[in-house]
Amino acid sequence: MARSHRSLRGGGAVLAAALLAAPLAAAHAPGAHVHGEAVLTVVADGGELTVEFVSPLVNLVGFEGEARTAQQTQALAALKTRLKDAALILRPASAAGCRQTSAEIGAKAVADGHDHAHDHAHDHAHDHGHGAGHGETSAATGGHSDLLATYVLSCSQIGRLTTLDVAALRTFAGVTTVRVSYVGEKSQLARKLTSRNTVLRLN
Repeated sequence: MARSHRSLRGGGAVLAAALLAAPLAAAHAPGAHVHGEAVLTVVADGGELTVEFVSPLVNLVGFEGEARTAQQTQALAALKTRLKDAALILRPASAAGCRQTSAEIGAKAVADGHDHAHDHAHDHAHDHGHGAGHGETSAATGGHSDLLATYVLSCSQIGRLTTLDVAALRTFAGVTTVRVSYVGEKSQLARKLTSRNTVLRLN
């Protein structure tokens, strides 16, 4: 994938990056844009989690493509602000001691089964030493569009990471199903979760 993950190191970095890219590529394959469904990918590397959340924009704000009214413009701005907080998307087991160190928010159009990337910018908090960073892009300009959110979390007790609670299923009424992929040093899991079961158990 285009962005780099500084938390992924050495030979393990190459493997983890490849594993992270695979589910995202599947998420953007023709026919993968499904209203009501989102994709969440989590990679554990050392003491860090890299989290990627992809969802049709309509699931989150009720419309797709370019904002055409003042109300829609305000809704998009509010969404970007809310999504700076990774806890609205994912809550790792509290015993793992995870804290967010960066966030990146973007949008991608997926008209006619093809992806059209939009201007992209990001800001990592650990580069600047103050709180959780964030990045933004302009909203997709037409057709179907996906929102992409990427987070990095630093975990002081990664060995105690036993569950991942997919909070997005509670945060957004329009998200009814999340396809979750987890890649860790000792396990790889893939599950489809719903509002009736929001927790992925890792052991």
